[in-house]
Amino acid sequence: MQAHDPAVFSRNHLQYLEEAAGIAAASPDTLVTFRSSQPWSTAKRIVSEQGQIPIYFAVIDGSGLVSYQAWLVKVVTEPEPGDEQTEEALQHALPLTSGEGLWSDGASPAKTLYSIRDCRALETSFPMTALVRLDGDKPINSKYGYSYCLVHAVDPRPMALEGRSNNTDEVRDAERYPEGATREICVNAYERSTAARQACLAHHGTRCAICGFDFGKAYGRLGEGFIHVHHVVPLSKIDEAYDVDPSTDLVPVCPNSHAMLHRNTDTPLTPKQLRDIIVNEGWLPRVSEEG
Repeated sequence: MQAHDPAVFSRNHLQYLEEAAGIAAASPDTLVTFRSSQPWSTAKRIVSEQGQIPIYFAVIDGSGLVSYQAWLVKVVTEPEPGDEQTEEALQHALPLTSGEGLWSDGASPAKTLYSIRDCRALETSFPMTALVRLDGDKPINSKYGYSYCLVHAVDPRPMALEGRSNNTDEVRDAERYPEGATREICVNAYERSTAARQACLAHHGTRCAICGFDFGKAYGRLGEGFIHVHHVVPLSKIDEAYDVDPSTDLVPVCPNSHAMLHRNTDTPLTPKQLRDIIVNEGWLPRVSEEG
């Protein structure tokens, strides 16, 4: 996916996005249809030309953070009861919203029905202001009040659309920081401390501590500041009373190294163990203890 490709930014309710993600976890190609009171005419044209485009969701009342991503595969504008495309799209409405129809009960009528597939929670939420609008090439304003706009497509988090990650140890963006409790969605989603991530990166930097990969050097401005943060102690073995020390308990790792740390899911490797494997395979030079 290239940075100049089009995508859609929208907002939705957390309970609807969680349900859509649950459906996608069982069947990624199953469509889910949502409604909008705005006409998505340009998005409809682009989808008809390209087949599907990414769509990024900020949770309503979620402080402007983009937390979900999916593929937008179908757009019906000015839907009318009895119309074949309208009725087909409504068949894919969530059970929570199937009774809403086209909001013909006095509320603002739906101007658009849009169908998505493969909805996924991002491993790390990011501000909607990180998305750049197609019109004017400026970031979305933090006070943007509409529910829809076209943006440049990016892969803000590598879990995005290529494959679901079951990894629950990615920490969201000196002192010690409490980690939150768990809640069940499709996998365990931890309410992680943004401050802990920031403190970790302030201490260790943003290069992968295992292989040394630097997204900023490889991808320029697009990659600046991007890195996963790994819990040295797996989150599955701690509780909400646990305090994280960002300098010792957290370590920055690239997505490839992060995946390999958890390759043996029963017993994750330590960063040193994984680095030793890379060195032994000849991908990294051997460094003396003094070096």
